[in-house]
Amino acid sequence: MEKKIKIQRKEIRRHGVHLSLTQERTATIGSYLNRSGSVGTGLTFEEIKKWMPSIIGVEPTDPKFRLEVEKYFNNITIPIPYEGKILNIGFDEELNEPYDLMDYIRYKFVLTHPLVAENKIVSESMQTKMYYIEDEQLELDKKSAKLMSKTKAILEFAKLLEDEVKQDWVLRRLTMEMPELGSVTSITNLKKQEKDLKMEEAYEKKPSLLLEIVSDPDLEYKAQIASFVEAKVIQKVGNNYIYGSEPLGELNQTIAYLKSPNNSESYAIMLAKLKQLDLGMRTKEVKKVTK
Repeated sequence: MEKKIKIQRKEIRRHGVHLSLTQERTATIGSYLNRSGSVGTGLTFEEIKKWMPSIIGVEPTDPKFRLEVEKYFNNITIPIPYEGKILNIGFDEELNEPYDLMDYIRYKFVLTHPLVAENKIVSESMQTKMYYIEDEQLELDKKSAKLMSKTKAILEFAKLLEDEVKQDWVLRRLTMEMPELGSVTSITNLKKQEKDLKMEEAYEKKPSLLLEIVSDPDLEYKAQIASFVEAKVIQKVGNNYIYGSEPLGELNQTIAYLKSPNNSESYAIMLAKLKQLDLGMRTKEVKKVTK
């Protein structure tokens, strides 16, 4: 599939000088050493054996092969004009070959170059980065995925406004990730309209988190665990949970504990304690099918 990216130069601003005058017409990305002290290539050993022979004219079986590869990357220069350099990094999946081998080699090389950032935001946050990769398709894909996630989240949000039981579960679960929403106790004492506004706050701040929680098959258990911790029925120490003197493990292990028939008596006691503290959770009614 055809795909193009652009290597851009980070803007260098100097006080009192117009931006267009602060940039040289052409800059050059050259060789670098990796952490082991050898010349950086950005390629795996298998990629070097597969693609470099056609570039350097030396086969992998030749004793000079590795030396010639090192010489090639030690002398590599990639000129980057002011307007940036476009590389065709498309890959033919059927042939398992890049459409433009030289461009693909250059792309792999800059990916691990210490002066090149993965995007503009990273380059601006790090003084050592002088260049960045501009991938319009990748950014478009990210924005599209974000929009899709937000759209799904708003549909789930609308459903939750009509489902008070599940809304209560979701809000309790959200307290584990968004403490700014309040405690389980404060949320359970809210009026329906106030709960709706809490849901809106969560949707606006973290739509993807809301979608993840709504779709979680263990939502009820996680909401209960948040309530158990609030009521001090179980203790949370770091990422682990403890019931009395009995360690339950991390979140998923604690859920498994609650699901196990062997622990049904302890589980029932936990739920009873919640109810005594007015933190009990409503459960969904199972509709009976009449014949």
